[in-house]
Amino acid sequence: MEQIPQKPSLILLKYAKLGTIIMILMAIINGLMLPLNSYLIQKIIDNALFAYQSQTVRYTDIIPLLILLAICMLIQNSHNIIDEFINIHLSNTFRLKYCRVLAEKYCRLKYEVFEDENKKNILSRIGNDPTENVMSYLSLITDFLSQIISIIGVLYLLSNISIWIIFPVIFVFLLFLKLDYVSVEQEIQLGYDQTAEERLKGYFETLMSSKETSKEIRSNQLQDYLLDQWTKVQMKLQNQRYKLKLNKRVRNHGIVRILAFLVNASMLVLFSFFVYDRIMSVGQLIAYLSAISSVLVMAMWEVPKTISNFRQNQVYWKDYAQFNGFPEYLDATDTEYVLSDDPEISFRNISFTYPNTEAPILKNFSLTFHLSERIALAGENGCGKSTLIKLLTGLYEPTEGEILVDNVPLNRYSIRQRKLMFSVVFQDFTNFHLSVRETIGIADTDCIQDDKRIFYAAQKGLIDDFIQTLPKKYDTLLGNIYEDGMDLSGGQWQRLAIARAYVVDSKMKILDEPTASLDPRAENALYEEALRINQGGILIVTHRLGITKYVDRIIVLHEGCVEEDGTHIELMKKNGIYKTMYNSQAEWYRYDEME
Repeated sequence: MEQIPQKPSLILLKYAKLGTIIMILMAIINGLMLPLNSYLIQKIIDNALFAYQSQTVRYTDIIPLLILLAICMLIQNSHNIIDEFINIHLSNTFRLKYCRVLAEKYCRLKYEVFEDENKKNILSRIGNDPTENVMSYLSLITDFLSQIISIIGVLYLLSNISIWIIFPVIFVFLLFLKLDYVSVEQEIQLGYDQTAEERLKGYFETLMSSKETSKEIRSNQLQDYLLDQWTKVQMKLQNQRYKLKLNKRVRNHGIVRILAFLVNASMLVLFSFFVYDRIMSVGQLIAYLSAISSVLVMAMWEVPKTISNFRQNQVYWKDYAQFNGFPEYLDATDTEYVLSDDPEISFRNISFTYPNTEAPILKNFSLTFHLSERIALAGENGCGKSTLIKLLTGLYEPTEGEILVDNVPLNRYSIRQRKLMFSVVFQDFTNFHLSVRETIGIADTDCIQDDKRIFYAAQKGLIDDFIQTLPKKYDTLLGNIYEDGMDLSGGQWQRLAIARAYVVDSKMKILDEPTASLDPRAENALYEEALRINQGGILIVTHRLGITKYVDRIIVLHEGCVEEDGTHIELMKKNGIYKTMYNSQAEWYRYDEME
């Protein structure tokens, strides 16, 4: 497993070393062009004036200088084209090598990352492809290097006339940087402050443009309401940015322009006196005034802009460093433990609290069961049922206590062995927009081309009859992202999700309320089918109790603890929470039948 470097410079040297070195060398050469051009122009003008005044023409003094100036101008003019070509080539090569490594990092992130609001904000800011930010970092470094070399070169030329000339130029340069830096810091802070609202704006945009939401929005005529909500957020974001840019950037730019005019005018007067006193030559006056104007443009706009962009780029890499430290799933061990024929799962004094919350969901929770059992995990919403499944499947680690499988901690088992223990269908299962074969076989990618296994899973999920009616059967593409893709009903997607659970030959199937959107009768029918066709253990998570009569064991959770444990008949005799819940739902069913 390849580790991602933390710093962009190390990323570039690892994945694009040669191209990076070439870009830096080109930046150095480009930076030398301004002072070299100024020096050559000065020499050409002074030699031409000398030839004119002495009435002698010495081409040998001027022509080599003209040729060298032409070469420098050619390098300057072709620099952008060469730089763009190398940038495109480097970006393409870099993306091929680096994006795969980054995608692997995303795949290893623990589930808790995607439930943490702060971490989701960071993921939102960094995006899925940092290639542009890496290349931007390289461009900023090379631009800054080129600009600093040009400024130092021109200041060196000026220092040969008088060392005092360079101090006002340096002062103005530093003042420009200070003014721009303050504005950029405020913009960066505003970007952080607006992250949550940017996500909210994106949410409303998704609601208004998504196929999944379009039916309900249009049937209930919610377009105007959602548009108003989006407008409020957008106006707030825009007003904050407008005020900041108006108050800081425009004011600062006005100060910068006035100072630049004063410096240029002062230098013109000063240099005129220098020429009169023969401290400077005419060639130096013309060449150095032009060079100072170029330096002031760099000092006013280019260098502050480069540093500002660099500062903003650094903020991105600060988020990236945090992203790089996000917790990952790591395969516990290369050693595979020998499981018994009927492994025992034991929760021992488990407590669990979700990150960034205080109230525990599970408190000193203990439970033991075998993977061959047919169990219903019942309880009202919020009692900890789904949390228990997340712990069992390794999405989270317990805050306290441990989970054992045959007396070995669960987290010591390899990922492959865990898949052989459990196959899960979650309440919020995913609709994979792939072919039917891939949508079923993705639970175990080694089985995607195994027709026998795919067919078996589809039959177990009671979806094979429908698949046979599709145009390309198991090779039919699903989802409207394809031109000829088939969109399915919610029930059909659900059947495919259940079929996925049968691709892996696991010892226990876990159904974590995947039928929550169905009415009680449809849910009951689906669970009865699952119990009938499943030959191993099964764990059904539900808050509706129509199916509990058909399982071997019912575990009732209440406020994060096991409240009751037994068969349907045993729990009905206890006159406890299960009987109360069951009778309450039974009354509702009877009323429904009377209707």
